[in-house]
Amino acid sequence: MGVVVRQSIKGTIVSYVGVFIGYLNLMFITPYCLPPDVIGFSKVFTDAAVLFTFIAQMGLGSALVRFFPYFSSDRSHHGLLGVIIFVPILGFLFLSIITFLFYQPIIQLFELNSPLFAQHFGYVLLLTFFMMYLNLFEVYSSCLYRVVVPKVIREILLRLLNIVIIVLFYFKIIDFKAFVWSIILMYAVSSLLNLYYLSRMVPLSLRINLKQIPLAIRREFLYYTLFVLFVGIGSNIVSKVDVFMISSSINLKMTGIFSIAFYIITIMEIPSRVFMQIVNPLVAKAWKENDRQAIASLYKKSSLNQFLVGGVILLIVWANIDNIFALMPNGHIYQIGKYVVLLLGLAKLFDMVTGVNWYIIVNSKFYYYQIFFVTYLTLVSVTLNALLIPRYGINGAGIASVVALGSYNFLLMLFLKYKINIWPLSYSTLKGALVLAALFLLNAYIPFLAHPLVDGIIRSGILAGLFALAVLRWRVSDDINQVVDNIWGKIQSILRKEQ
Repeated sequence: MGVVVRQSIKGTIVSYVGVFIGYLNLMFITPYCLPPDVIGFSKVFTDAAVLFTFIAQMGLGSALVRFFPYFSSDRSHHGLLGVIIFVPILGFLFLSIITFLFYQPIIQLFELNSPLFAQHFGYVLLLTFFMMYLNLFEVYSSCLYRVVVPKVIREILLRLLNIVIIVLFYFKIIDFKAFVWSIILMYAVSSLLNLYYLSRMVPLSLRINLKQIPLAIRREFLYYTLFVLFVGIGSNIVSKVDVFMISSSINLKMTGIFSIAFYIITIMEIPSRVFMQIVNPLVAKAWKENDRQAIASLYKKSSLNQFLVGGVILLIVWANIDNIFALMPNGHIYQIGKYVVLLLGLAKLFDMVTGVNWYIIVNSKFYYYQIFFVTYLTLVSVTLNALLIPRYGINGAGIASVVALGSYNFLLMLFLKYKINIWPLSYSTLKGALVLAALFLLNAYIPFLAHPLVDGIIRSGILAGLFALAVLRWRVSDDINQVVDNIWGKIQSILRKEQ
């Protein structure tokens, strides 16, 4: 776990610098500079590109992680860079043909309630092209256990460029069409920077040489990409269906309000995303070596630690939700999404407490079972969103996320228990849940203090301090206690040297 801890800590630091920039943008600059419908457009525009990107990649990203141990024996990884460059081009051409064939039905779906998106839908393919390579270059770097620089590019550079674009649009230096082109350009620049970083670690050659890779492995690689393509389309539909349905059935203004609520709670995912980028290759390696003990350990530790981190972040966010909207420019408009924040936070917490269950399954010989699980998740998500959004608006989308993700992850837990007899929850999970529940209850009795900023600082300090004290004294997580002990030991060592 040494590499995991080092890269996770560095990556988390970078991510939280990006979060600071992102929150400065999303909580102040964006609501001040852009009307809700333009915010909604930006969200549905990029989400459409994310969905298209996965289709164009043809499952290559996940396959790289799973099969990279078979390529790592050669310095050039048997021309893996060439595979990453050429295969997505075929996928992109296929996607372009499908988009052309169904262009009019897609436009008609949005033109009544979200005409701004319908008018600029054609630009989604351009954004998809650069987003596709940005993602694949990031995956390649993560296979090399190097996630920090790509995260600097995604979490910091992209956000700074986004702020520049928004400010230029606000001061009318660029018009809306240039605004759209600028979004595409910033992804183009980011993908090229990631390619340059890769060139410093692996030979920049497009020559593909797979002769030393066993035929059975190559065949399985192909089957796996097709499987991940099918499963991934379902997963991506699930993650974007709420935005698409809100845009098509209500309007872009409500999409913008939902987007702000969504962005507020994404802070929960940051430690998890960094952790998963490192753990995923380790799970693949453990399956290759049939080390089920390592898999069980990763499963249980990731579940507990992600639950604690995600739980305390949700606690702090919810305790300050009114303060956040009070400090935000035009916050009264976006306060409609208050309970969306809580609902999406609970959905993400359910996802985090189940640890690496999805990665364990897709890297195993049981990966094809994900077809059934993702089909279930897709059907439940689409059905619930279709039923609840017209009735409850954006809160309906939040309820759909809680029910769909909660039931889906519970099924994955049962499957892994039945197939390989591993389970993520423990007595420590219960202890962590009791600590969080007590602090959620305590928050309701803390009186509001003077000013939203003052209240937020003091309230967060009280809750975070009590959480840390309870978790450490009750030894809820041995990993957390060990990290704190190591830090304290280094501080003591430094103090002794100074004396």
